[in-house]
Amino acid sequence: MNNLGTLTRHPEDAERYYRSALDTNPQHNRALFNLGNLLKSQGKKEEAEALLRDSIRFGPHFADAYSSLASLYAEQKRYVEANEVYLQGIESCPDSSDLHNNYGVFLVDTGEGALAAAHYQHAVHLKPAHYVAMVNLGRLLRSSNENKEAESWYKKALQVTRKVDILTPLGALYYNTGRYEEALQVYREAATLQPDSTDIWLALAQVLAMAGRSKEAEKMTLGIISKQGSCIECYRLLSAIYSKRGNYTEVCVRVLLGLWCLPLKERMGLRNNKKNREMGDGRRTETVKKNRTIHITSGSATVIAAETVVAMETHHI
Repeated sequence: MNNLGTLTRHPEDAERYYRSALDTNPQHNRALFNLGNLLKSQGKKEEAEALLRDSIRFGPHFADAYSSLASLYAEQKRYVEANEVYLQGIESCPDSSDLHNNYGVFLVDTGEGALAAAHYQHAVHLKPAHYVAMVNLGRLLRSSNENKEAESWYKKALQVTRKVDILTPLGALYYNTGRYEEALQVYREAATLQPDSTDIWLALAQVLAMAGRSKEAEKMTLGIISKQGSCIECYRLLSAIYSKRGNYTEVCVRVLLGLWCLPLKERMGLRNNKKNREMGDGRRTETVKKNRTIHITSGSATVIAAETVVAMETHHI
C-alpha cells in the first residue's frame, strides 16, 4: 500500500494508501515518512511533525526523515530543534551525503555559513558525484568573493552533469566579474537546455548589453517581450540601452510600459518610494538580489541554499 501511495499523482489517493499501510503496520517508517511529508506539504504541521518523529523512532537509520523533520522545524523558525535533529541524523546516518548537504544549507540560512563549507565538502567526500553540494559550496564561496574557488567548484559540478542550475550561477559569476564572453558561452548553453526560460534569455541580453553589443541585446529583449509582455526587467534593460544611446523618448516609453505591467499596489509603492527618495540625499543605487533555493530529499535535488546575485545600476541577473 505504501508503494502505491508513492506512485499515484492524486494526494487524496496517496493519503488513503499511506494510512492503509499504517493500519496494517503502525511502525512502517517509510509510510510514516511519506504521510508526514504529504501532510507537511498541505500545511498540516502538527500531524506531520508527529508522523516524522515516529518515522525516525521506528527507522533511526533513514536519513530523509531527519532532513524532513529538521526542515519542518526550520520553516517554523524552531532553529534549535532543527539543529538538534540534523546533528542526531548525522550521528545516526554518518554515510548520508544529503544530510551533510542539507545541514550545510541550514547553517547558511541561519547565518552560520562559516561552518557550512565543511559539511558541503564532507558531502562530496561521501559522494564524489554530489553536484548539488558542489554548487552550494560554490555559492557560499561566491558570497564571500572567493571567485576563483567558487568557479572551480562550479566546474567540478559540470564535470558530473550539465544542468541549468549549475550553468546559471557560473554565468552570474562571470557576469559580475566582467568576463562577458565566458558568461555568454555559459548562458547560451543554459538556453539550449531550457529554451523556454525567460530568465536565461534576459540574462543573455544583459550580458550582451554589458559587452557593448547593444543591438543584439535590444533585439533579444524585444523578442522576450513579444512572448511575455509582462517582463518588467525587460523594460528596465531596454531603458538602460536607450538611455546609453541618448534616446530619452524611448526610455520614457519603456519605463511607462514597464510600470503598466506592475499591479496597482506596487505602482503606488513606487510612488511612495519616490517621495521618500526626494527627501533623502539624492543618491540612488539599485541593488537587486535573487534568491534561489534547493532542498534534497531522497535523490531529487530540491536544496535550501540561497544564491544571491547582485548587479548594480539597471543590469540584473
